[in-house]
Amino acid sequence: MTGIVVSNTNNVSPELRHQDDRRQFYSSLIKTSDYRCGLHIECERRQAEKKKIRLFEPIAAKEKAIKDEEAIDISTALALHAQRREIDRQLRELEDRTKLREVAKQEVLKLRSEWEQEAAAIDAEVAGRRSWWQRVENPEAAIPTLVALPDSPSLADLKAKPDGDAEANCETRKRKQTDDQPEPAKQKKTKPDSNNHGYPTIEFDEVYHDGVANGKPHEIMRYTGKPASLQKGTGSWYVLQCGVHGLRFASDGGTLDSPLRAATRHWGQFHGDSDCADELAISKFGKMVLNCTDSKVEMNNAMILGLINPEPGRPYVWFDRKHHTWSVVMVLPTGGSFSPFGLTGCFDDYADNAPLCYLRVSGRLFRGEHGKLHWAQNFGAGEPRVRKRKVLVHRFGNLQTLEHGKVD
Repeated sequence: MTGIVVSNTNNVSPELRHQDDRRQFYSSLIKTSDYRCGLHIECERRQAEKKKIRLFEPIAAKEKAIKDEEAIDISTALALHAQRREIDRQLRELEDRTKLREVAKQEVLKLRSEWEQEAAAIDAEVAGRRSWWQRVENPEAAIPTLVALPDSPSLADLKAKPDGDAEANCETRKRKQTDDQPEPAKQKKTKPDSNNHGYPTIEFDEVYHDGVANGKPHEIMRYTGKPASLQKGTGSWYVLQCGVHGLRFASDGGTLDSPLRAATRHWGQFHGDSDCADELAISKFGKMVLNCTDSKVEMNNAMILGLINPEPGRPYVWFDRKHHTWSVVMVLPTGGSFSPFGLTGCFDDYADNAPLCYLRVSGRLFRGEHGKLHWAQNFGAGEPRVRKRKVLVHRFGNLQTLEHGKVD
């Protein structure tokens, strides 16, 4: 029978144990040498990298400096380009302003020239009127003097023998002497032209009442005595009113003869004469206005027309008789939207409650050409209820409140 012999290490000879120990020693020595060699190689590699870094640092710094300089040069070039464009823009604006200044200068010179021409024309007109008034105040100075020429018959001979040639010579000399003087305006005799005809008179201040609307002012018109002739600069000033019906005749924002037309129409409708002449209307309804001028008439009539036909969008002062308060109101237009005046809506929104002064057809407000509303009967120009018109307004607030005789 074969058996397996197991050796016991404890029974190994000393030589074998010594060899094994040496083998392990050399093996560990080799491992230690490899480790140290690896460490040495790693150290050398690191030293080489550090050396490389030390060698390449100046080169990298120079490259970075070059790149920075290039970037600075590019930014500087861009900045200079932007500055150049800004300077070009400012130069163009300066040229435009210079051109505009030249145009404005030419306009100013043109306006100054026109103003000087107008001033010269006004001075000439003033001088002519002053000369005319001097001749009116001194009639004898306005009569030309006939002077006998050396080669012509004497004045006594001309008076003794007024033949055709002599009269022609006198007229020729008279025209030559009066050509240099402005001819005074001819004053036509109007009918009626003064109190000699028995027409009542009224002072302008009584008509205008210092522009106070509740003073019951009248519209002033000029009448020359010729039917349908109301030329500016001639005739006398009149106001027309019917005492029977308490009506003051005024225009409806139109022509100068509107008060007269309204008076003749009123006479034909309410006084039984369908064919009323202008002179008859003046004699029945007219009052001559004393101390009146064109400028005063314009001032007075502008106020009257503003009361009869208030302008939309314009502020007015309104007195509430029921509450005794003054308020600022703005008249609203009858056509179009209220948006131009900062409000919403339009006049048609209030059509159901519109006053009776507006013309209606089949129960609806009648709009004519361009959507314009018309006045109802008796509310038109020169008709009895013209001052009873009502307009739509926007109320801003009270100016003052009258309470117990005190103003709050």
